[in-house]
Amino acid sequence: MGSVAQALFAHDNPAYDETESSIWQAAQVSTLSLANFSGRVLIGIAADIVKSRLRVPRSFCLPIVTILFILAELLLIAIGDVRHLWMASGLVGLAYGSWFGLLPTISIELFGLGAWIRFPTLPILKRVNTLCIAHFSENWGIISVFPVLGGNIFSIAFGRNLDAHETPEKTVLSRALPSLSPHRCLSGRECYVQVLYLNVWACVVALCLSVWAGRRDWLELQARDQRAEQMNTAEWGDGGEVVESEDLDH
Repeated sequence: MGSVAQALFAHDNPAYDETESSIWQAAQVSTLSLANFSGRVLIGIAADIVKSRLRVPRSFCLPIVTILFILAELLLIAIGDVRHLWMASGLVGLAYGSWFGLLPTISIELFGLGAWIRFPTLPILKRVNTLCIAHFSENWGIISVFPVLGGNIFSIAFGRNLDAHETPEKTVLSRALPSLSPHRCLSGRECYVQVLYLNVWACVVALCLSVWAGRRDWLELQARDQRAEQMNTAEWGDGGEVVESEDLDH
């Protein structure tokens, strides 16, 4: 966002000033950070409402968050003035915070906090005869690795696109911008917009995966409810009365 702010601020701006450019960059970082914080709080409330009141899996929030990312990318593509960039920064931060506030909870629901197996056949090793077959920290750590990998890949693509539109030093000097480093892009949106189209397609793929995950969890929830209803019917009978059984103490 800082590089985007600099590119937009330097575009057709003969009064370019490095100090003012840094102010615009810092403003985007601050906006993104505040929106990131807000997203982590709001998604927790929304996911709990979805789970407790609407009686649907929390994974139903995944497509909503992915749509936020898509809208943020499209808004960033459309913005050509640094004064309006705060809107895209806020939406990116909101989506980012919502994503990383939602995934840990879904990770717990899918894999659990930990399941311990005890080995009674080893009485000598009473303190070490248990084995945890599920670790939330391990599963969440594995999930967190992939944004790091993806972030580096897309960052490299962004940098290569920015370098490809780098303004020659002669052009910088001819525009009377001595305070601007010659290794900068002065083409505005053209400095980075191609990578944003790539980001949009990546977010569309993520949206498809999110919809699939929500549908899968919904079908599993429906199957569990159906099994519970069948068990309840078997125990209580169709008329709502307790079925007499010598094996069950009702």
